[in-house]
Amino acid sequence: MEKLVSVIIPMYNAELYISRCLDSVVQQTYRNIEILLLNDGSTDRSEEICSFFVNDDPRVKLINKKNSGQADTRNQGLELAKGDYILFVDSDDYLAPDLIENSLREMELYRSDLVIFNYYHVYSGNGVEKVCPEREFFEGAYTVDTDEERLKFITNSFLNYRCGFELWNRLYRADIIREHNLRIPDFSPVMAEDLCFNLLYLLHASKIYVSNRRSYYYIRHDDSTVGKAAGVSQIDRYNDISKYVYEYVSDKGMDYFKDRFYMIHMLLIYHEIMDRPIREMKKLLRSVTDLDYCRKAIRSTGKNIVPEIEIMGAARGTKYFLLAGILSSI
Repeated sequence: MEKLVSVIIPMYNAELYISRCLDSVVQQTYRNIEILLLNDGSTDRSEEICSFFVNDDPRVKLINKKNSGQADTRNQGLELAKGDYILFVDSDDYLAPDLIENSLREMELYRSDLVIFNYYHVYSGNGVEKVCPEREFFEGAYTVDTDEERLKFITNSFLNYRCGFELWNRLYRADIIREHNLRIPDFSPVMAEDLCFNLLYLLHASKIYVSNRRSYYYIRHDDSTVGKAAGVSQIDRYNDISKYVYEYVSDKGMDYFKDRFYMIHMLLIYHEIMDRPIREMKKLLRSVTDLDYCRKAIRSTGKNIVPEIEIMGAARGTKYFLLAGILSSI
């Protein structure tokens, strides 16, 4: 029996883009899908446009709801999803026709818990669209059935952005999400919930396949809110994400990650600040280590993380030796 794929599409005032998005989903070469359109209180013609698709294709379901934000809307989609696999799609983006078919084939071929595929940036402005490929990912099949291997994947591929942070360039196994009651955290203002959810999911995955197949078209608008949350720096965002994940691994008794969380957090922060002057990097890293949850993480570690980062530097380059040196001095 063919596996069912649940496609979750949160939507808010998407009248300019939702038709192209839905066309690309209903025309997928893999047919056994349910399409959950969650209308988050749109005030434009989005609902009217979607009604045509609902009437034309029984796989499309429109759920109208009060506005509650993207994270809560996606989580309602997870509650409603009946599929064996989960695919998130943003309402202004669109898919290659064989995205689901190829992702399922890779999922089954490599017996994966997660398939990650590459994508295109589509820059939209003044009525013109320019398509640019995302950089190459670290393609391959990864066995991560031990905590040590999971940590290696998180630090080498995920936090190094060689497989993306996003929700929408992945096919997830629904049973892992259900078993561990994984949900997308609702940060306010909106900030990198994708990264946080994916970190939690990776803690429970045993096999991952990363593909350079570009199958998703990610629309970048001139007025994009990505990175523009008022009064919140990227460092603040990462601090909040790290606090959330640290509390999760602590509550779940995941001692291996709890004991190494300080390193994960430092690498996450460092990738954001690594191009700044050394004096500024020291100041920012010192401010992070002064945070209450970070002090707890340092105490629980019971050992210095600098040697581990130096080992990473031996394999991956000068920038990690630099981080080790900075951490030694603060």
